[in-house]
Amino acid sequence: MKTNFKDFWSVYKLFDKALYLDDKRTNKEISFIQSLIPLNTHKRVLDLGCGDGRIAIRLGETGYTVTGVDIDKEYIKQAKKISLQRGLSNVSFYLYSS
Repeated sequence: MKTNFKDFWSVYKLFDKALYLDDKRTNKEISFIQSLIPLNTHKRVLDLGCGDGRIAIRLGETGYTVTGVDIDKEYIKQAKKISLQRGLSNVSFYLYSS
């Protein structure tokens, strides 16, 4: 039986959001990142594997300049849409291609 990676990834994304990634977890992750790279000494962040921009956007809202990169076109499209809606000019997203 051949596994279709695209089908797997579609299902994974649904469970990822529904069961795992909530605001409470995001807040903890943002606090942890800020403790490692304080804004007063580090203003730029590279988010590799940024997905839909969940972390990159939140860091941008706190003042960091963030570049997000991912291999999934739909995630990048969604991240760009959200950052545009929130008026974040300090956050940018790019699709990685080999």
